[in-house]
Amino acid sequence: MAESVLSQTFYPSPGGQELPLRLFSTAGAPRGAVLLFHGGGWLAGGPAMFDAHGRMLADRGLLVASAGYRLLGQGAASLADCVDDAVAAAGFFTALAAGYGLGPERIGLGGGSAGGQLALAAVLSRGVGAGALALFNPALDLRAPLPALTGSDQPLYTVLGLDAAAAGALSPMAMVGPGAPPCLIQHGTADRVVPIGQARRFQQAMVAAGNRCRLVEYDGADHGFFNPGAANADGVDNADGVDWCAATADVAAGFLLEHLKTARGAG
Repeated sequence: MAESVLSQTFYPSPGGQELPLRLFSTAGAPRGAVLLFHGGGWLAGGPAMFDAHGRMLADRGLLVASAGYRLLGQGAASLADCVDDAVAAAGFFTALAAGYGLGPERIGLGGGSAGGQLALAAVLSRGVGAGALALFNPALDLRAPLPALTGSDQPLYTVLGLDAAAAGALSPMAMVGPGAPPCLIQHGTADRVVPIGQARRFQQAMVAAGNRCRLVEYDGADHGFFNPGAANADGVDNADGVDWCAATADVAAGFLLEHLKTARGAG
């Protein structure tokens, strides 16, 4: 199989900026597509954070994009601005993927941590069409206490400058309902930022609403375990020798290709 090629373009943000979108493709016709949003607590990070996954997913037959978005304090006045950018990026990528013969039902959305929240908000709250969701330790409940980030039992939304009502409107846990696309969550059991309990509750809520939601747990893995070179929760290298970056890319590729190929119009 041909190696993936990285290119970069820009999409128009509702805030007036041109924001980066990194694209991974191969010479062959893609079997599906996925748009990813990076993590960093809505305060930091950039689309290059998904370069490793972008290459591996593209090598497995997907057209892959990783989008930047306005960060809080750096163009985004609120978390809603970040969601607006995610929706705009999805629209831009949908048009781009159409040039490869891929309709919206052949496109998945995903992201890590804060980026997972953006992907979920775009699909579950803002009506962005997607054939599947692929998430890596996503932030699922902005109303839950997160001592690792707040230093107390304060919920995450207090750090983000939100009130309880706004946090509820932006929390994926509050968005669960019937009709969601198939969803994959990969999460570490030792995550100290977004505890595994959040992922388990979200998965249960999705299934109870009649949706397909698969949760894959990685024993001993901390937050961000899917990034290249990530360590265990105790700060040492992954003791079992598994390359979590490659493993999570394999699982995500299999899930996406399974569900996107069965979408309407798939070849």
